[in-house]
Amino acid sequence: MASSAPTDEELASRAGQGDRAACGELVGRYAVRVVRFLVRSCGMTADAAEDLAQDVWLKVWQNLPQWKPGHFRGWLLTVARNAAEDSRKKQIRGKTQPLDAAHPQATESSKVGRSAEVQEEVGRIRMCLDRLATEFRAVFEGFVSGKTYEELATEGKVPVNTVKSRLSRTRRELRICMGVEDR
Repeated sequence: MASSAPTDEELASRAGQGDRAACGELVGRYAVRVVRFLVRSCGMTADAAEDLAQDVWLKVWQNLPQWKPGHFRGWLLTVARNAAEDSRKKQIRGKTQPLDAAHPQATESSKVGRSAEVQEEVGRIRMCLDRLATEFRAVFEGFVSGKTYEELATEGKVPVNTVKSRLSRTRRELRICMGVEDR
């Protein structure tokens, strides 16, 4: 009789005791989900989510020895959400007071200006997406809509590493097109 795969809770318990293989298995199961959660639920860009996900995993490993067995995925996503909130707070601390608070009389005209800026930005994003080669745009749109690397690889009839490579290149091309990064 073949043994069944260990549960997340079993892996988390073993990882909390220093089992590196169990840690690797948990990362394999949840790395993409954590990034996707940060993008969808916390409103982060894919690049920012990937960076923050590394911090999330570090916090997870540091806290696993104290973890009380329960629902691992819920706990993991709570750690991710808290890390995103901490990151957002740090960014806010570094910014100045918003125009609305400093000059309440300017609120309506600034909302109109911001709306125009948002529309312009959306137009630029669409233009940049339209410039992408079809296979890159398809992978990007599939990833943003929540598909896994494996699903995208199956749909595109390409290896998973090709999907990852296309996503990386697409993000870079979008940053360049938007003027955030130089060639």
